[in-house]
Amino acid sequence: MPPKSPPSSPDVLSALAKADRQRQSGHLSRAIETLRPLLESHPDDSNLWFAIGNLARDTGQTGDAAFAYKNVIRIRPGSVEAGSSLVHALITLNRPNLAANLARDIAKVGILLPEIAQSVADAFARLALYDEAYLHYRRMLCLHPQVARGSANLAETLARTGDADRSLIWAERACLSDPADDQAAVHHAMALMTAGQIALGLAEYEARLRPGAVHAPERRGLSAPRWDGGRLCGPLMVLAEQGLGDEVRFASSLPELLKRGHEVIVECEPRLVSLFQRSFPDIRVRPHTGRRTGKNVVFDYRGLTEHPAAYIEAGSLPLMLDLLREGPVAEGGFLVPDARRLDACVQDLWRQTDGALVGLVWGSAVTRPERARFYPALEQLRPILTLPGVRFVNLQYVDATADIARFRETFGVNVIDTPDIDKRQDLDGAAALAAACDLVVCVSSSVTAMAAAIGTPTLEMFPERSWLPRFADAVGDQRDGYLGLCRRVEFGGETGKATSDGGPWQTVTEQTARMIPRLLNLT
Repeated sequence: MPPKSPPSSPDVLSALAKADRQRQSGHLSRAIETLRPLLESHPDDSNLWFAIGNLARDTGQTGDAAFAYKNVIRIRPGSVEAGSSLVHALITLNRPNLAANLARDIAKVGILLPEIAQSVADAFARLALYDEAYLHYRRMLCLHPQVARGSANLAETLARTGDADRSLIWAERACLSDPADDQAAVHHAMALMTAGQIALGLAEYEARLRPGAVHAPERRGLSAPRWDGGRLCGPLMVLAEQGLGDEVRFASSLPELLKRGHEVIVECEPRLVSLFQRSFPDIRVRPHTGRRTGKNVVFDYRGLTEHPAAYIEAGSLPLMLDLLREGPVAEGGFLVPDARRLDACVQDLWRQTDGALVGLVWGSAVTRPERARFYPALEQLRPILTLPGVRFVNLQYVDATADIARFRETFGVNVIDTPDIDKRQDLDGAAALAAACDLVVCVSSSVTAMAAAIGTPTLEMFPERSWLPRFADAVGDQRDGYLGLCRRVEFGGETGKATSDGGPWQTVTEQTARMIPRLLNLT
């Protein structure tokens, strides 16, 4: 066991109590300001450093958090609590090797403490070291079988590797251990959908909305009742949730709402308003007010000029409308590009090539280290980029100048760029560009959802199994459950074992390269 922390002085204890009240009220920055001045007079108070580290972590000041945790370890060398927190800070700071080695050291002495044992296993999962993650989850659960979150996270790890059957077993065990744990319920939902039990998974997925759930949004000033699926005397407001790509995916249910005769108001990311309004002229579209505060997003409805009869979260529409039973929600495209801009994109691209046009996304603006596994190394794109008879178009909304130069130098491939379109802010322009392509090939990205929703056949590549609902079509392609024009190429599923020279990503890109000529009728 780690050595006990020496007692703090009365003034530090008082400040810690005050900071905790500020933290509980949501004033994290103010809490840090309460504690920092005490470091000058109490530089060796480990409780003070640990509290500052946790607050810095929760406000996104990861470097400061790591510095604070290191000071705790300096004062209390055996502190596995600070050590495990430092591991996760190092992952966020993109120090994976250092994080993994520290996690292995902590595992040797912290296995008897369930929180520490789970933190170490979670760290290996974040690092995509799934064999070690599995080992540490199993060791922890042998000693602490009551820890529901450990079973839930093990279920997620197994799902990522394509082991749907065992994933479901551990997800169900997590729910039995603690039925009130919202995160365990969400993992159970994901395991059910990974295993193809979509209807049950959608019902369990409602746990994401439980009050106090980890990522549940806070909605202020919304007095209308939640829709129960019945008839309404007034408009139904469809609430935005999650990220841009999810907003587009969830919008696939809107045509069904209109088909059933509902009056609808939809809120969405401000950049999507013009695209959604053009696509759904019978729906009133408004920009949402979501603002992230700490881990949660806050939406404010106190300024509404039109009050709905009821509301429903966008992600709950397939459940409420009984969709996703026999096939994708949207078989084809449902978003409408700006005709003038589409024509301009088509003319511009045709001037540059007479071959098939394939839009390409290989990276993302989300650069957190734990997301790195979702993006291939540039060399692993060789099977795709060297296909004959194909011309590639850059659809990335981040600066790709250096990568495009490397494609030219390494593969002799000139990827067409359109620097006059701001693909991050100008989503009408980005949608028109995707619509002008014959096919789009993407890593997991909002561009994938946009392209398929706009009506362009799309291949979405994953280096692991995704939990999103899927349906196999007549030729065995895996169709996205929301977007029928999106085919998913996932490792751990239909792609088979990793190749000897590249691992999961090499296998996925090779499978994608085999599918592209077929979808473009080049074979």
